[in-house]
Amino acid sequence: MHILSDPFFIQKAGNTENEYEDAFWPRKRIDQKASLFRLAVADGATETSFSGLWARLLVRAYCKGEFSPGSWSRNFCRLRKQWLYQCANKPLPWYTETKLKQGAYSSLLGLTLKAEGDGREGYWHALAIGDSCVFQVRGDSVLAKFPLDRSEQFNNRPILLGSTSGTTEVSFAAFQATSSRWEAGDSFYLMTDAVAAWFLKGVELGGTSWQIIRDLSTDSADFADWVSALRFKGELRNDDVTLVRIDTAY
Repeated sequence: MHILSDPFFIQKAGNTENEYEDAFWPRKRIDQKASLFRLAVADGATETSFSGLWARLLVRAYCKGEFSPGSWSRNFCRLRKQWLYQCANKPLPWYTETKLKQGAYSSLLGLTLKAEGDGREGYWHALAIGDSCVFQVRGDSVLAKFPLDRSEQFNNRPILLGSTSGTTEVSFAAFQATSSRWEAGDSFYLMTDAVAAWFLKGVELGGTSWQIIRDLSTDSADFADWVSALRFKGELRNDDVTLVRIDTAY
């Protein structure tokens, strides 16, 4: 299979790029052949400290194949230690040290694409916790919406992964998972919650959200203008926005 993947991201209006707390992996445009390919997005919770770091650790771990039932506990423990080590090596004011003990939280959505036979088709598998989403599109049809399939399902209390042992424990069984088939020409869109809610709302109203995303320019200034226009019209909540567009081909 041939994978063409374009990432798009922007921070909340009024924030600097350093305050962007979503994450995605791979971090660059991909244009290559592969028999197995992984991508992931995550949304670090704004209310917690160093959530962007935590989100980055999670997406990289997924794409390295570290999220499976057999290795989950061991790898998750290592990720928590890595997060704490990187945070502890930064100079922190007293109030940040207090929040550090409370831990960071993040959603995670991972997508694995695997080719079969001559690479014209295969299967895909997605793993999710929280409200970041993936959508599969073929032609003018949305074939899959996961893990949420209606805009009304988004709320302020999603289940998230915590970075310390003092946070709510999440077992591997808490993840939602789904699998299906793909064909060359299918597209997949990975999104964090704000833009995923916009996408689903558009579908529910009979619009063609996927065509808008399909035709987005890869110029970062054009993407920023598009997001700003949606925010101005009240169609997109002011939040960090992350979108990864994946096109498959033979």
